[in-house]
Amino acid sequence: MTNKTRFLLGGIGALAPVLMFMINLDFERYFLEATTLKTVGYLVRGFILFLLGGFVAYLHDTEQKKITLFLLGLAAPSMIAGYISTSNQSSTTTSTGRPERTSAILFFIASANAQQDPKGDNIKKFTLPPQSGFSECLGGLIGTTPNNVWFVIVGSYLDVKNAKKQAEYFNTKFKDFRAEVYAPYGDNPNYAVVIGAHLTQPEARKLRDRAVAAGFPKDTYFKTFPALPPAPA
Repeated sequence: MTNKTRFLLGGIGALAPVLMFMINLDFERYFLEATTLKTVGYLVRGFILFLLGGFVAYLHDTEQKKITLFLLGLAAPSMIAGYISTSNQSSTTTSTGRPERTSAILFFIASANAQQDPKGDNIKKFTLPPQSGFSECLGGLIGTTPNNVWFVIVGSYLDVKNAKKQAEYFNTKFKDFRAEVYAPYGDNPNYAVVIGAHLTQPEARKLRDRAVAAGFPKDTYFKTFPALPPAPA
């Protein structure tokens, strides 16, 4: 068997776990929402893994079995790919442990279903923070994600009008804070009233504590969400 064939078999083996992770776990995040620079990062990552797997197989110059060379290429890169994939999924649903519930400080919710805001005025969406071109490319290359993805939430309502009223109330009463209404995210039908967005976890905790001390509801909490979409261009 030629050196070229061994290298090729090892390289294909190195790419196998990457393809499986994308198909089974991250297809939507990797393809449907990928930017150009992030796609470049993905391609560079795949190329590096291919070279690594091919090099490992190339070193075993006495091996003649194709399946063995494929598995040799699979071994080292699969550990790298597995670490990247699992590390990116950790702590994405972590919160303070407080249940996400409707605040009772101001309003009683009479509606049983979420009311859609017909105009969408001043309604924000939970998204990733804006990223630089370098950060996007690095995210595709090694799978890093920003850590400023935490939000401080002071109330949630099925009725968008009640959410807006609470935000207006807080903005009038607490001049040092800015409350904004966010659209429902995922399976949660509630509109959230948010006083801090795109914070790191320590920053969110500090803001939550400061808000409660200033007079905000005691059940104010900070939270991050899984699979946040990218910020609008």
